[in-house]
Amino acid sequence: MNNRHLVIEWDLPHVSLMLARREGASWEILQWHRCDLPEHVAESKSLSRDAASWLLSECPSWLRELETSGETTSLSIILPRDRVTLRKLELPPIPAEELAGVVPLQMASQLSARMEDLAIDFLPPNSSGSAESQTVLAAALPMDQLRTLQALSVHLHCELTFVGLSSLTLLEAVPHFTNSTAVSHRSLLCVYSEERLEALYCEAGHLIGAGFRRRNRELPFQAKEAVAEIRRLLATETETSNLPIQILSLSSTRNVGVISDAEKALGMTVQPLEIESTNSTVRLSENFSLTISELFSQGGLRSIGALFAGQSPKVDQLNLQMPRQLQEHKDYKKAWIVGGAAACVGGLIIAYLAWWGQLAGLDEKIERLNSEIVEVDKFMKDQGKVVEQATKLKVYEDRSFDFEAHFEKILAILPVRDQLLLTEWQSLPLSGDSHTRITASGLARSRQSIESFAEKLAQDGWIVRSPTIRANPDRQPFGYEFDLDFEIPAPASAVKSSKRIRVSQSDNSDVTWGRS
Repeated sequence: MNNRHLVIEWDLPHVSLMLARREGASWEILQWHRCDLPEHVAESKSLSRDAASWLLSECPSWLRELETSGETTSLSIILPRDRVTLRKLELPPIPAEELAGVVPLQMASQLSARMEDLAIDFLPPNSSGSAESQTVLAAALPMDQLRTLQALSVHLHCELTFVGLSSLTLLEAVPHFTNSTAVSHRSLLCVYSEERLEALYCEAGHLIGAGFRRRNRELPFQAKEAVAEIRRLLATETETSNLPIQILSLSSTRNVGVISDAEKALGMTVQPLEIESTNSTVRLSENFSLTISELFSQGGLRSIGALFAGQSPKVDQLNLQMPRQLQEHKDYKKAWIVGGAAACVGGLIIAYLAWWGQLAGLDEKIERLNSEIVEVDKFMKDQGKVVEQATKLKVYEDRSFDFEAHFEKILAILPVRDQLLLTEWQSLPLSGDSHTRITASGLARSRQSIESFAEKLAQDGWIVRSPTIRANPDRQPFGYEFDLDFEIPAPASAVKSSKRIRVSQSDNSDVTWGRS
């Protein structure tokens, strides 16, 4: 792990450099330098090479000594809020490990760009998302700009480990030097200096929204600048009631009345934050020429936040150099399959060896089986007629009329005796689809009883022809005589390919029950 760390805030043409060394859990600030790149360098087509060459030649000697010291230097680059595109994405409640596969696609779609042309990272959603959706804050940087920063680190002989957002590094650093509650509670933090103003809406160390405004350093800061940025940020949020607002000034000049003017304009309580010059996690080297307040007024607080971001950060950070990736899960199922296949192969080998040991006694068994096969074959040839007769008997049984079973079915369907009586009954065997034809005669009180009886027989699967009904007033109370003609279908296994015997319907019938 590298103990020496270089932080560059890349805000062309403005560039600031901080060199620090880690000592356990604390940092020692070794060097600090601010400069402006010349116009021909900042607009060069070979920006990384020309900027590195200019910095090495024009900056203090300690930057050139990084190459010759023999110690690897880690490099973090932070970008201002207006150099990075931020978007809030509304996504369905998919698992957190799958977000890295969904967010880049959604971000590229919103920016109408190819995913390959963008460096994209995102902050994991906080726990306050609903069951129907979740909000993800995503950041995008053109890939050619990221490649420029990567090439710059090569020319400076450093190892690039972090490309982040200054708003997040500022949010990481502020609680170390003030009594801000931004890391532990929902609040809105407003930080301003001579050059910029940043409004950060956060909840328990999770950035929800960020506002940014550049300032004219020649003009004194006014409360209406903070009020305008705070209102713009709160306009996009829903949960703003009882929201604590904290304002921190990094300016070298005191701006009297800012807090009171902001409270009047917002109608909310505004708490001022004060910088604590002593801190157990950061100290200035003995040869450092600036005080902690002077360092912060020049933008050093954001660079110190980048140091904390690389070592157990309290705030979720964006890192466009190493964005969040899909988590690879080990395929234990495949391991089980391979292990099972290996066990099967081992079992087969053991079985084969056991079979090989018994191979000598198999010849006698084969001979005995062959002789038995011959005997069985002879028996089948001699007894073939028996098999044929048994088959015919089975077909005959399937096509036989089961008087008890079928008569019970007729009795179950037959109306009560005071409505209908059967006087004659005759069954005839058939071939084809039906195995029995039944003709019956009887008496009934009404035509409806006869027709209902015939319809129930048809519903039970029998083939019923229209009954012949004759009125006979002399036979009261049974004033109707009838003749029934129906067939009982044979089981499918007993039906042969020959055509079914059909009996023509009565001449006076125009109704058919059952199958045709």
